[in-house]
Amino acid sequence: MRKAHRKSPPSSLPRAGQSTTVNLQLLTPDTSPMSSPAQTFSGLAISQPVCREYIPTPTTVNYSRDTSSSINSTPQIPPLFVTEYFEVRKSNKKGMAAYATKNIKKNTVIMGEDPLFIAEFMEVYYKFESLTMEQKKEYMTLCDWRGLEKEKILAIFSVNRFNTGDSKCGIFVRSSRFNHACHPYAVCTYSWVPEKYQLVITTVMEVKEGTELTIAYTSNPSSLKRNYGFWCDCPGCPSMEVREAEQKAVDKAFPRE
Repeated sequence: MRKAHRKSPPSSLPRAGQSTTVNLQLLTPDTSPMSSPAQTFSGLAISQPVCREYIPTPTTVNYSRDTSSSINSTPQIPPLFVTEYFEVRKSNKKGMAAYATKNIKKNTVIMGEDPLFIAEFMEVYYKFESLTMEQKKEYMTLCDWRGLEKEKILAIFSVNRFNTGDSKCGIFVRSSRFNHACHPYAVCTYSWVPEKYQLVITTVMEVKEGTELTIAYTSNPSSLKRNYGFWCDCPGCPSMEVREAEQKAVDKAFPRE
């Protein structure tokens, strides 16, 4: 999921006793636990990380200022957008990704984002048509894996929605640029804060400049291929045998035309 929306800068989270936050994972077609994936793994509550300690490795990027027209030179692609703490640009793997532009302390709120819209599934077309032309263009740049929904507008909503409670989900264009990593490897967590009407993203560890900023889409890694169209390659993901079995199930349920 991934891909920009001029939002006001993030502010501090509400103080204890003054307001509440709703910690929710990204909704998938499977039954979703109401607790954050950062606190559960494979649907089971844990008190300690289930995998070895993981320190994200910064991604080295060389933004050369050489403007020579050498045949071997690689055109520089500017970031999609830049914030105080990170930028979103082309990933070294595929698609877009968020990378820290400075060292960031643990428990830092790096972004608070208003929704492009919030809707139940049956309201998606209506909400989409209510957007401005620029907002529609922005929405249509998001990931649209067609494994569960064949129509582009619904496919985008299906894989980019964040649960906001009351059977509704929100589309947050900037937040959708964060790629997945399983707990405890995800660098950030997120919470829907009704009082602020924002999705707030917070670091859960010390982050070095250049590190990719990730969130956990689900607490069940084996569901990633079925619901999002990809396998995660972190140490917490399923074995190759499980992946192959899951892929066969996906191919059977969604045969290629």
